[in-house]
Amino acid sequence: MKTKQCQRCWSPRVVEVDAHVLIVKTKLVEIQDELTPKFEEVCLKGHGASSFTYAVNKGRAIEISEDNGGFWLEFWKKSDDEDATPVREQAVDSGERSIQEAKKWLG
Repeated sequence: MKTKQCQRCWSPRVVEVDAHVLIVKTKLVEIQDELTPKFEEVCLKGHGASSFTYAVNKGRAIEISEDNGGFWLEFWKKSDDEDATPVREQAVDSGERSIQEAKKWLG
């Protein structure tokens, strides 16, 4: 098995298995694409199963990761404190709902 990186964002998201190509984590890329024009910073972070979409705007941040067919959201207030914890966490069932929650938090 071989991991390749996306040439646009350098995030690992294509895995090649015996000359067959399988796209993984595509929902995170779709979420990134939807949020990018609206907020100060939006990018993919992490690797493999630990990948997540990270977005920042007006001193707030959100991390969106895939979780058992749904999505796990962590809402943050920007802080220099390395021991900071999320303000709240939430599970949602769709990428669309993740985008809605991100827009409410970061808006």
